[in-house]
Amino acid sequence: MTDQTNSTAREKEFFDREYAAGNRRTVERFHAANEPMHDRFIAWMLEFGAGKKVLQLGCGQDLFSRMLVESGACVTAIDISSTAIEQARTVHADLSPERITFLEMSAEQLDFPDNSFDFVFGSGILHHLVLARALPEIQRVLKPGGTLLFSEPLGMNPILKLYRSVTPQLRSPDEHPFLLDDFRLIASTFKQVQIDFYSYTAPLVVCVPRFLRKPCFRVAWTIDRAIAHVPWIKYLAWVALVRGNC
Repeated sequence: MTDQTNSTAREKEFFDREYAAGNRRTVERFHAANEPMHDRFIAWMLEFGAGKKVLQLGCGQDLFSRMLVESGACVTAIDISSTAIEQARTVHADLSPERITFLEMSAEQLDFPDNSFDFVFGSGILHHLVLARALPEIQRVLKPGGTLLFSEPLGMNPILKLYRSVTPQLRSPDEHPFLLDDFRLIASTFKQVQIDFYSYTAPLVVCVPRFLRKPCFRVAWTIDRAIAHVPWIKYLAWVALVRGNC
């Protein structure tokens, strides 16, 4: 098998195991430190996807698809994990199959015709993919003028890199948090690309006593908003929102 085939197989094996064990129910919750990013992600998701034909990559069991269906969207949600898809179908069994479809599929080889969707989005999915393969597929299935939106972790903060190095069990073996070259590739593939950076000091708040976290988060988020506009330093963020047009 090619290295790409091996990578895809490893990702599928990892997430099948994680979903079967129930681990993703905890891992996929947005950390409290990322609340501002989470809120912005949902606001844009509904702005771009409400009433539209939508493709979600790496759907897992999250509730984004449900939000979109309730906003009038027609959603196709895919995941490489067959276990995740089975669980997602169960969790969303009350939704009309005419409004939402769950499919086991690789985001690097989308089985859809050209110009199929108005909006393509995902949370923490692109950094699991080979972007040189996935981005042209996203571009192909998006209609002219269509929008993409993704939230992704960054890999340029040395403290976060250290944390990842000592907790490898929390991540799949082939994932790669975004570096500058990844942003450049997205910018060269799509139009009007906008990147917003989040979480610098906020992750440190988890170390303070629980009763102090709420006021501490408010202070941290204020500091983080300022840091996010500082050239180069902004790239030390924990996560980023990436949006663009086809």
